[in-house]
Amino acid sequence: MENTLSPQELNLEEVEQDIQQEEINRQKNREVEATTKTTRFVNIDDEEFVLRADGQIVRKLKAGEEGVVPLWVATTNAKHLVDRVLKKKSLAVDTNRDTPIRRSIFAKILPDLASERKIQPLTPEEEMKSLREEVKRNQQFMDTEFAKRDNTKEVDDLKKQVSELKKLVTKGQKTTKQ
Repeated sequence: MENTLSPQELNLEEVEQDIQQEEINRQKNREVEATTKTTRFVNIDDEEFVLRADGQIVRKLKAGEEGVVPLWVATTNAKHLVDRVLKKKSLAVDTNRDTPIRRSIFAKILPDLASERKIQPLTPEEEMKSLREEVKRNQQFMDTEFAKRDNTKEVDDLKKQVSELKKLVTKGQKTTKQ
């Protein structure tokens, strides 16, 4: 004969409730951790920077000022500040590429994360070299794109067609007046 226990005897309901409660607690801990992890954010720009989250202003930092903000706010806003700094340096901003100059600027904005990940900002000389390489790469890209679009022959042909159409229209207007 089999020795089986009923669900009441096993207290399965209590076990299931305990498992559900543990999962709820784990979820709460993850949410708390996500909102409580903070890092330093340094405004390396020469003008005020407004940190935003979900469309709301979180904090305003004057030029050179630093503040402690939630990690997720810092990382999102650092990307925007990097783009702004690069735009001011007259570089076409490619936000999808991980370049040495972008990493260097990120390291200056988020120094705590940079030190955790052992990322060092570039020296001024290295930064200039990286900027020159980026400008050269962008120039090559633009030259290639414009070469693909060299349509002067097409434009000249269209101008001829328009000129011929104008002549036909003018000739047609003269014949209808007579």
